[in-house]
Amino acid sequence: MFVTLTNTPRDYAWGAPGAISALLGGTPTAAPEAELWLGTHAGSPARVSAPEGPASFGTLERWLAAEPAAAGTESGALPFLFKVLAAGSPLSIQAHPNAEQARAGFERENAAGIALDAPHRNYRDPFPKPELIVAMEDGFEALSGFRPIAKVIADLDELVHAGVQDPVLRDLRERLSHAIDEGAEAEVLAQEVSAALGGDRESERAALVAAATSISRVPLPHLAETVRLLVADYPEDSGVFVALFLNRVTLKRGESLYLDAGNMHAYLRGIGLELMTASDNVLRGGMTPKHVDIAELLAVVRFAPGPVPFLDRSDIAPGVVGYQPAGANFALYRVDPEITRSFRVSGPAIALQIQGEATLEQGADHTSLVRGDIRYLTPSDTVVRIAGNGELWIASGPFGVTA
Repeated sequence: MFVTLTNTPRDYAWGAPGAISALLGGTPTAAPEAELWLGTHAGSPARVSAPEGPASFGTLERWLAAEPAAAGTESGALPFLFKVLAAGSPLSIQAHPNAEQARAGFERENAAGIALDAPHRNYRDPFPKPELIVAMEDGFEALSGFRPIAKVIADLDELVHAGVQDPVLRDLRERLSHAIDEGAEAEVLAQEVSAALGGDRESERAALVAAATSISRVPLPHLAETVRLLVADYPEDSGVFVALFLNRVTLKRGESLYLDAGNMHAYLRGIGLELMTASDNVLRGGMTPKHVDIAELLAVVRFAPGPVPFLDRSDIAPGVVGYQPAGANFALYRVDPEITRSFRVSGPAIALQIQGEATLEQGADHTSLVRGDIRYLTPSDTVVRIAGNGELWIASGPFGVTA
C-alpha cells in the first residue's frame, strides 16, 4: 500500500528561511525551516492525507498504532526517523547517547518526575540516536569528531608564525604537546573540552576570537572561517573554543557522514537528508538557546581523535545507490527511475521525490509522485516497478531495498 504523507517544517531558529520548501518545489517563505520530520516519533509525527482509511487517524503515528501490521512492528512505531534538514546557521555542539545510556537516562528522568515535554529534559525516549546525513547541495558544512592533537598544535604554531602572541594559546600548546609525549590525547581532550564548556575560560574564547582576524593571511582558512562563522552567531559562547579540536568537514552533493553514539558534532550550514533511529535524544554543550547539560554531554562523548566518519555509498543495482551504516537499524537509498525498472522493498519505507517525477507500482497498487511528494510504503515482499525520471530517495530498515 502507498500512503501519502505530509508535514510542516519545524521552525528552529537555526533553520534556513524557505529552504526546505524550495528543495521540495514548494513556495519559499521568510520563516526559518529547520527540519521536516517523516516518521512516527511523537515530537512531530508525519500526517496522513490519503487514502481515506489511514487519513481518518490524522497522523502516521496513530494509524500505525491502530494497524501495527502496516508498520511491520509489534508496537506500530517505525524504527527510523527520516528528516529533511536545512541549516542556515550553526547548530549546537552536541552528541547522542548509546542504547544503554539512553535507556538509563530515560528511566532516571522518568523517576525524577520530569515531563516528557519539559524544556530541561535530556532523554525524551529510551533509544540511541545514531544518524546519517547526505548533502543535498555542494558545500554542506559540519564539525564532526576530534582531530589529531598534532594538527591542533600545528594550527597553534601557525598562529605564532603569523604574529599571534597570546599566553592562553601558548599554555594550551604546552599542555597538548605534553599529552602527546605521555600518550594521553584522549585525556587532554576531555580536560580541555570540559574546561572550555564548563569552566571560566572566557580569556581563551576571547583569544581565539581575536586570533581569527589575524590568520587570514596564513594557510589556515578552515580555522579562520570556522571561528568567524561561529562567533557571528554566538559571540559569547565557549563552544566556539571547542571547535578548535573538531574536524571541519565539507560535503559535496551526495556525500555522507555517519555519526554514531558519542560523536561530538555540529552542523554548520547546508541542506541534507538525515536518517536516524527514531529518537530525539540530543545532549547539548553550547551554541544554542536550548537546554544545555554539559555534565551529561561529557558523560556520553567519546574523547578520542579519529578520522572524519564519512559513509561510503554502495551500488545496490543499476540506478540504486545505498547508504547502509554497519550495525544501524536504518538505511537510505537513492533511486534513478531512468536507469532502474524495479526493486524490492522488504520492510516499511518512506519515499521522497526530490527531482522529476515517478510512478510506482506494487501488485495492484500504484501511485504517482512529483517533486516534493512523500509516500509511505507498507511492508511487502512484492517487487516495486518504477517509471519516470529525476531522483527518488527511500528510507527504510537495514537492507530494506534490494534488486
